[in-house]
Amino acid sequence: MIGIEKDIKQSFFTLNKVNIEVFIISIISIFSFKFYFFDPHFSVFGGMMNKIILYSFVIILLFLEDFKIRITLPLILLFVYLFIYNYSGVFSNIDFSYRDIFFSYIHLLLFFAILYKRMNGNIFLKSFDYVINIFILLNLFSLFFYILLVFLNINISYELINLGGRGFLYRNYFNLAIFNDYSIYLAGPFKVLRLCGMFEEPGMLGTYAGILLAFDYIFFPKKKIRKIILVTYGFLSLSMAFFVFLTFIFLYLLHNKSVKIIIIAVVFILLIVFFLPTELKDVFKSAVAERFFIDRESLRFVGDNRYILYHGRFQDYIKYDANTFQLLFGNGKGTNIKEIRFASYARYIYESGYIGFLIMITFLAYFLIYRPIKYNKINILLLTILPVLSIYQSRGDISFHIMLCIFCLDYKLKNTN
Repeated sequence: MIGIEKDIKQSFFTLNKVNIEVFIISIISIFSFKFYFFDPHFSVFGGMMNKIILYSFVIILLFLEDFKIRITLPLILLFVYLFIYNYSGVFSNIDFSYRDIFFSYIHLLLFFAILYKRMNGNIFLKSFDYVINIFILLNLFSLFFYILLVFLNINISYELINLGGRGFLYRNYFNLAIFNDYSIYLAGPFKVLRLCGMFEEPGMLGTYAGILLAFDYIFFPKKKIRKIILVTYGFLSLSMAFFVFLTFIFLYLLHNKSVKIIIIAVVFILLIVFFLPTELKDVFKSAVAERFFIDRESLRFVGDNRYILYHGRFQDYIKYDANTFQLLFGNGKGTNIKEIRFASYARYIYESGYIGFLIMITFLAYFLIYRPIKYNKINILLLTILPVLSIYQSRGDISFHIMLCIFCLDYKLKNTN
């Protein structure tokens, strides 16, 4: 009888431990999305409070796993990258202060060291499931306001706020939705907003929605309703990244012969082509299609407008402004945001140099490209490569939610025939 009671107590502890770990991993991952309320210029949750919460959760996780960490080659690679990103500013950035001496990414390293190859993979999958649901729920409010503002044409009061410290003003609707002026289009009788969700720009929402949609197809292919919601977020954001990612997802579905979804997608595209008003087509063209530049004479793809805008400046920086140390190791964390120097992948090179950038690419490529090839899952490369491609959109950071994708993928690859 005593043995049975002991087993019940052990099972109860194990169950609760699993639930706590799932909760912690889910919340930590949600914190790594750049929601506007994590912006230090707007909320205390974007500054020290954010770090305190994250460190507290990681320490609890470390306690639950008996203070055991696993030293692996990927962990060493991650440490080197974060060390370069954190401390290169000591030698190259004149604004480097004593506050920057503290290594800001211990929690990220511990998170990886605690969980990689140690925890039950079902915990990761359950956590990722919650992350998608929370992401959808938090941004659902903006969809409600979108319907009121665009389809019902109801004027709603808002507060103007500043985000990112860059001087832009954003319309804050009761702390539930963000819209910015440059993403509002008046097209004839139509008013079109680019959906931002709870992010400071629509590109963030579109990129995140595309990545979550891709991995949702890998891990939870039968959960269709939330996929529809994620597609809705992406479409209404008019994000170039989302439509590029959607093309990869469509090719994946085509390869998997998902006939129903393919038919629905083709019908939807035909309806847009033939029945969408010209004014709305012009908005799509302006927000998405015209982001791409093609040389009319050679028909060669030149790049997108952001690349064109910053390419010359970046070349000047490499040739004339940067010294050898800056080229190799960068200018340190946050310097690009402070100076608003570059966009796209150039931002990472400016902050962590070519060596740091190469290490980051290697880390992501190992898990998201090499390992699917190793396990002969070539078809999912169309989906797993998207976080690597998001580097072009400056959304490819090695963050908690990307790590969670990596953990889930690693478990899935090892346990799928």
